[in-house]
Amino acid sequence: MYAIEALLSLSLLYPLARWSEKRFRLETRLMAGLFLMTFSLLPVGMTDSLPSLFLLIAVFYLGSIIAEPARETLSASLASARARGSYMGFSRLGLAIGGLIGYSGGGWMFDLGQQMALPELPWMLLSSVGLITLFALWWQFQPRPVAPVIFSS
Repeated sequence: MYAIEALLSLSLLYPLARWSEKRFRLETRLMAGLFLMTFSLLPVGMTDSLPSLFLLIAVFYLGSIIAEPARETLSASLASARARGSYMGFSRLGLAIGGLIGYSGGGWMFDLGQQMALPELPWMLLSSVGLITLFALWWQFQPRPVAPVIFSS
């Protein structure tokens, strides 16, 4: 699994980032990566062969390679210049806490899925969270009409 991630990162991260930054907005790249990650997770619980599992893992990491640089750049651009270092540090703290909850909850969900004879349960839940996040990002990045300024005399 980690060899797939390392191989994809070493071979595709820089060229893919350079190519996509010329053609797509940050928001589009973030959502495209999240889309690939979300839709590669759903079939993981239903796969029964190692090659198909590795293919799904490769698609997930490809999405991660697309989304991660866009997320970092977007986060840095949204923070004020004076607070950028603190903002990035707290962003990593959020990822660490989210990872703790995710790994613990994922293990619990895996065990619950096994007890219920539903091994797809954790992957369905992860895909649902990804879809909700994808919708929230899409809604957040939609252009909003600006109300006209009314001058009173």
